[in-house]
Amino acid sequence: MKVYDNLRLAMSSDTIYCSNCSQPNPIENETCENCGIALIRPASFFQNLLDVLARPLRGMRRIAATAPLVQALLVVILATAAQLMTQNISLLRGWQYYYDNPAQIDEELAKALRENRLPTSATGPFEMLIVFLIFLIGWVLFTGGIHYAARIFYKQEARIKFNVLFSIIGMSRITYLLPLLLLVLSFIVPDIAIAANILVQLRIITIWQLVLVIIGVKAASGFNWNRSTLIVMIPALIFMFLIPLPL
Repeated sequence: MKVYDNLRLAMSSDTIYCSNCSQPNPIENETCENCGIALIRPASFFQNLLDVLARPLRGMRRIAATAPLVQALLVVILATAAQLMTQNISLLRGWQYYYDNPAQIDEELAKALRENRLPTSATGPFEMLIVFLIFLIGWVLFTGGIHYAARIFYKQEARIKFNVLFSIIGMSRITYLLPLLLLVLSFIVPDIAIAANILVQLRIITIWQLVLVIIGVKAASGFNWNRSTLIVMIPALIFMFLIPLPL
C-alpha cells in the first residue's frame, strides 16, 4: 500500500489548488490555508481517467485542483498512439474492402497500385516521433491560447494557473481513444465502423474534448459557464480553421 501511495503521489502534483479560491496548498494539507475549504485529494491515473470519462464534472474538477502533469503527459502519449493505430486500422479496413471486392478497383486505384503510390500511415519510429511532436506542440499552443484569452478578456479576474490549464488540456485528450475503440470493435460488429466514421466527420470527438476543457477551465478559474466557454472557443476556432494542429 505504501508503494502504491508513493506512486500515486509521484504521478500527481505536489500542490493542491483550492476549488474555491485557487490558493495553492501543500499536498499534505486537508483544508485550504486561505479560506478553510476542504481540499480535493489526488487520485490514481486510472481513477482520474474513469472520472473524466464517466463523471466529467467531478473528474475535471479534480484535475483542476491537483494539476497532475505527469498523468496528462501519459494521456497525450496514449492519444498519439491511438491516432496512429486508428490510421493503420482504417487503412487496413480499406484494403480489406478492395481485397473482398476486386471489381470495385477503379482505373485510378489500379494505376496507383502499378506505380506503388499506395497511401501509408506513420508506422516508423521517425514518423511516430513527428506525430508526437505535432501533438505536443498543439498541446502547448492550445494551452497558451486559452491562458492568454483569459488574461486579455478578464485580466482582473483571471486566476487560472498555466500548469493547471496544461493538465486540463492534456487530460481532455482521452477522447482520442474512442475512435480507436470503435474501430477495434468494428472487426466484431462491422456496422460500428459507420459510427466511428460519423464521430470523425461530425467532429463529435473534438466537441466532447472542448466540453471537458470548458468544465476544467470553469473549475480552475472560477468563471461562469459563459466566460469559460468564450475563452476556450476562441482559441479552439482558430486552431480548427487556421492552424492545422490538434487541440
